[in-house]
Amino acid sequence: AELRPVETRNGTQPAGFTPANDPRQKDYKTLLHTLNRRASNTIYWVVALVSLAWIAGAGALANLLFGPGIWQIRTPGQFFARPELIGLAIAAILPVLLFWAFAAMIRRAQEMRIAAQSMTEVAFRLTEPENIAQDRVMMIGQAVRREVAAMGEGIERTLARAVELETLVHSEVNQIERSYSENESRIRSLVDGLGSEREAVVTHAERVRASITGAHETLK
Repeated sequence: AELRPVETRNGTQPAGFTPANDPRQKDYKTLLHTLNRRASNTIYWVVALVSLAWIAGAGALANLLFGPGIWQIRTPGQFFARPELIGLAIAAILPVLLFWAFAAMIRRAQEMRIAAQSMTEVAFRLTEPENIAQDRVMMIGQAVRREVAAMGEGIERTLARAVELETLVHSEVNQIERSYSENESRIRSLVDGLGSEREAVVTHAERVRASITGAHETLK
């Protein structure tokens, strides 16, 4: 007899199971994701583009009003010698600063709004601890049932393998007993044959001795 793998019921493989300590905490992860949310940086990119466009427009306006000669200014003295350029520079830089201040205010407002939403969600979850505890208990119960089912399948496979081993041992023992009986019969037949041969040798020896004695008497 040969050992064969134990076949699963209905010809299907054992169902996979998840360990009991598997961290299936979707609500907890969702809550952490909510708390870790950050405001978008889009406003900064928009303000940067607007600032570049504003400065480019101011440069184009200066070129249109004062001619290409303004690009020949190399020293602060040359710059401050022309009050109109100072006014144009203030008109170009001051709105950019206001743009960035407005962007910082909007970003801060977004952060405050996200923080308020997160605190609201946390408070809402804390007001329903029974539901959270019930979900956790259900998850633990499902994990325990999966573990018990897996252990049951393992025990069934072990018992089936033990039965196969017992059958194999019995068949081997029976085969050894049959071989022993056959060998015992052969040994007995050999012993009986040796006894018969011994008797035949003794008889033949007696005959030879009688023949020798008769020949001896005849020679006398």
